[in-house]
Amino acid sequence: MPRHVTITGARALAEQDAARLDVVFAGYLNLFARPDAHVYLGSATGIDTLALEWLAVHSPAAISVVVPRTVADQPDLAAETIRTRRERGRLTHVVELGADHLGAPARLVVPL
Repeated sequence: MPRHVTITGARALAEQDAARLDVVFAGYLNLFARPDAHVYLGSATGIDTLALEWLAVHSPAAISVVVPRTVADQPDLAAETIRTRRERGRLTHVVELGADHLGAPARLVVPL
């Protein structure tokens, strides 16, 4: 049976929490480190980006990232992570919702 999970979370992390994430991800995300799994991620710097990095290295699961506007509008670290993982073939989909600004209603612009 395929497994699906959505991950989104805090934008900022305390240093001690960020240092523990590899252990937390290994304990939880390993459940989705399978070829028949699909992980859906937000696109913010923080948990979203860190989970994307962990999954891209440790899991064969399909990965989809959804951004509220466009990838180019994301913070530099988040945008670079998305571009790098897309270029390396680790993203199944990148969905840009095309909102005019954060907090505005979104419209689908470019499913990839």
